[in-house]
Amino acid sequence: TQFWKEFFAVAQQLEEDGWLYLEPVYEYIYSSDLLIIDDLGTEMPSNFVTSALYTIINTRNITGKKTRITSNLTPKELGSRYSPAVMSRLEGDFMSLRFVGKDIRRLKSGADSLT
Repeated sequence: TQFWKEFFAVAQQLEEDGWLYLEPVYEYIYSSDLLIIDDLGTEMPSNFVTSALYTIINTRNITGKKTRITSNLTPKELGSRYSPAVMSRLEGDFMSLRFVGKDIRRLKSGADSLT
C-alpha cells in the first residue's frame, strides 16, 4: 500500500485535532509500504508538528518502511525549521536528490517568460 498527502495538510490536521487525527490514518502512515511526504516545509512550523514529523520518520525507519520526502527547501532551510533530531534523521537516513531546471508550473502558466 502507498499513502501520499502533502505534509502541510497533515500538519494542519494535527494542529487542529492533535494526535486524534492520526488514529484514522495511523494504518496508512505507519503501515504503508511506501509513505510519500510531499512539500515538507510548506506547513506552519510548531513544536507539535516537528514532534509529529520526528515520530513519523523515526517509527518508519525503525520498522524498515520506505519513506520519500519532497521539499523545495534547501537542507539549510530545513535545518532552520526543524529540530536537530529531525535533521539528523533526514540527513542520515535519506538520500538527497537535487532537481534543477525551470519550474514546470511557471512554464505552463507563462510566468517564467516574465523573468
